[in-house]
Amino acid sequence: MTLNFLKKNRFTLAALTTIVIATAGISGAQARDWQRDGAARFEKMDADGDGQVTFAEFQTRMLEQFNKVDANEDSIVTTAEIEETADGRVGRRMIKNLVAMFDIDRDGEVSLEELTNRQQKLFAVADFDDSGSITQDELPRERFASMRGGFGKMRGKK
Repeated sequence: MTLNFLKKNRFTLAALTTIVIATAGISGAQARDWQRDGAARFEKMDADGDGQVTFAEFQTRMLEQFNKVDANEDSIVTTAEIEETADGRVGRRMIKNLVAMFDIDRDGEVSLEELTNRQQKLFAVADFDDSGSITQDELPRERFASMRGGFGKMRGKK
């Protein structure tokens, strides 16, 4: 998966959110509300409240969930481990799709190295201005909301 592909297809960011939700132990209604509310998502990631999300902050929640799911603590998460942790809240097909997104070597498992690799790419895509941190304005919904009259016409310009 190339960086250009990710920049064009921001659905991978939504998949990242979904995998966190799938293993976080929250209800479906809470998950839908959380997904819709970009500000709440951003605030959860921005641990120090400085208005910027660093890679370390971006990675923290996913690493916590990865470690929670990794039952045998071998730094590898299998589909079975995710299914066991999800307790039926997420369908088998969705779990397989999520594993496939992070499973670089296609062995059916996600290693800590694979997870970190994908997170770095996802972070790079979200860091639209390449500043090394993500601001709320860089979230896709916020960027597109600031456009007026379609692509190419930014707010305040005619």
